[in-house]
Amino acid sequence: MIPLLKKSLFLTCIAIIMLAIANNAVGQNKQQATPTIVEVKFVNSSLLPKKITFITYQPSQQGNGTTGALILPKGNKKFQLEVGTKVFLANKAQVDVVMSGASLVNQKDKPFCTVGKEPKQSFILP
Repeated sequence: MIPLLKKSLFLTCIAIIMLAIANNAVGQNKQQATPTIVEVKFVNSSLLPKKITFITYQPSQQGNGTTGALILPKGNKKFQLEVGTKVFLANKAQVDVVMSGASLVNQKDKPFCTVGKEPKQSFILP
């Protein structure tokens, strides 16, 4: 009876250790897959308000994010974006391209900026 109990206890301990190792490996994979998010601020340094359409392409997501904003004089618009995100300040033609289902990344257009690794970034709007 005692050798059977020892064997059972031994196998239970081995199973617990293997589950702990597997759980730790899964946790590490989740940490590596989480993208780094930073704060990005776009500043209107003009004395006039600006209506801007921001189109963003984040590396970990398919498709785009489109945000229209009216930025008051000396005002700003803040975003929480993933490192590597391409940001376009879109004109009407570019908005039409995006609304048709195409991507600006594949076009000849260059992004206004690409988000870097700094925790807080600021860009002055043209």
